[in-house]
Amino acid sequence: MKARYVKNNGNGFKEKIKDHLDYITRDHAGKDANKPELFSENESTDLTKNAIADFSESPHNFRFIISPEDGDKIDLKDFTKNLMKNIENDLGTKLTWVASCHYDTNEPHVHLVVNGKNDAGEKLLMTRDYISRGIRNRASQIINNKLGLKTSDEVARHLELSVSKNTKSSLDDVIKNNIKDDEINLKKIDNKNFEDVSAELLERRLSYLATKSLAQKNGEQSWIVKENYLDQLRELSRTSSIIERLSSKFSISKERCELITPKSLSDKSQIGQVVARGYVNEIDDERYLVVRTEQGKHLYVELEKYSEKSLTKVGDWVRVDATKSFDGPKASDHSIAQLAQGNGGIYEARTHEEYAGQQKKLPPGVSTQEYVQVHLKRLEVLAKMDLATKLTDKKFVIPQNFLENIAAQAHSSAQKYQPHIKVTQVSSPAISSPKLSPGLKK
Repeated sequence: MKARYVKNNGNGFKEKIKDHLDYITRDHAGKDANKPELFSENESTDLTKNAIADFSESPHNFRFIISPEDGDKIDLKDFTKNLMKNIENDLGTKLTWVASCHYDTNEPHVHLVVNGKNDAGEKLLMTRDYISRGIRNRASQIINNKLGLKTSDEVARHLELSVSKNTKSSLDDVIKNNIKDDEINLKKIDNKNFEDVSAELLERRLSYLATKSLAQKNGEQSWIVKENYLDQLRELSRTSSIIERLSSKFSISKERCELITPKSLSDKSQIGQVVARGYVNEIDDERYLVVRTEQGKHLYVELEKYSEKSLTKVGDWVRVDATKSFDGPKASDHSIAQLAQGNGGIYEARTHEEYAGQQKKLPPGVSTQEYVQVHLKRLEVLAKMDLATKLTDKKFVIPQNFLENIAAQAHSSAQKYQPHIKVTQVSSPAISSPKLSPGLKK
């Protein structure tokens, strides 16, 4: 189960609700690739309109994705209504909610949106523990009551499938609980509450994880496993899923698909045309772009809060970069230091213009004023970091250890800096446009 608390910050909240409801009722996501319908306890003729009106007036709402085990064997609509009755009993209030059922993945699941007001019109509160455990337990109870407890054969079959699962499995619960100092010894396994899990199954699971470079054998029945291996497994699974979707959507080979991250960009940029735009997942508001390069590669780019200065649309040409930490000393810093040294520690734009005009070594097509302006912009940045002192718009005090201070600041910044994705619109190269799409179906 996934959950998200969405706060009403006023501006755009109503539009966000509408977008989310549109997304969870999109074409082809329902049973037999039909459009899923919104439903609730008491269904009306215009549930979407009512939900938008009610939910936009609340202080927040809760969004859930619930994937019940054996979801393909039950009526998800009935399951959801029963679950909501249990939640209402637990919280002691009637709830306003809407949901839709999706069958477009290997695991049928429910998208649920709960209004942030109780039946008294007050703010609805749910504890983190109730969301993560209470609702999950209620869902399991409904499934067990409907289908009964699993037989020993069903349990064995489930565990067998868990061996080569690309996502977290029940075997991982045992592995995770028995890792000590990045190592697990299968001779000393504590499988309390997991009596059906044998050392042989765990050995096979670890062997599978080793094929993903997430585990390494370290002697008889001993394995090296990092405690954060589940995070790495989750990321590998996510990347694989994205590549699969790109390949299928655009009918191209997986080799021509790539997930772009700030780390993968490093010092290089990618330029291409936006061919799709959509939500990263069905519970968050984060967006992604698919960018097709001139070489025919399709890049999946997850957008962060400040990735775009202006909204990019399908068809736009963009440059994708990773933001960089403060760096230096730059060539302009050396010029500033040299000029200040000959002027009593003061950098003046007027003096620089005279000097640059005499030297006649300006970059092609750049005027003296433009050249000096670059240095002034750099000094504005440095002054904000206390690496120079601004006297006027065109005069700065430059300390004696100016270059050393910049180098020290750059080193410190590089150690702790987290790069971010930056998307900038650019002019269109003269090449043929690919087939465009509003987004990927998840």
